[in-house]
Amino acid sequence: MEPGLQTVLGDGAKYDPVTDEWTPMSARGSPGARYLMAAVWTGREFIAWGGMCAPGGGEARPCGGGGAYSPETDTWRRLSSAGAPSDALIGQPVWTGSQVIFWGSQTTNLAFLYDPDSDSWSRSPPPPAGFVARTGHSAVWTGTEMIVWGGAMDAHPRRVPLGDGAVFTP
Repeated sequence: MEPGLQTVLGDGAKYDPVTDEWTPMSARGSPGARYLMAAVWTGREFIAWGGMCAPGGGEARPCGGGGAYSPETDTWRRLSSAGAPSDALIGQPVWTGSQVIFWGSQTTNLAFLYDPDSDSWSRSPPPPAGFVARTGHSAVWTGTEMIVWGGAMDAHPRRVPLGDGAVFTP
């Protein structure tokens, strides 16, 4: 492999802690090989969105779209892209019990809410003044709020670490 080129895998496996065994998962219908994707477990499905692709081991590029994987049926379904975030690099999403919240991206300072039951997206109002767009942040769901902290702001030619946070109530 040439220097600087990456191999991005498009496979996965499920782990059963009772039997201490791994089982390959189907890749049929998946959103494709990628890394740095935003992913969350809903209790029923593994939701994955965005990330970076390196087709054929070439240069990494943003890849859009996403999918939902059901371990029960070992199947993937494509997620709607209508109203979805267009940036590939999104921060850590959280599951509220009824929707997935994806907070911001490199260029968008909004929360995108995904409803897996209706396969639809909506956007939140803007965050507090002074809270800048970011990626790579940490996020947790408290049961009523999403707490976002840290990450980095894309300030070409480098990324600037952020030491602040915000609370979002959907």
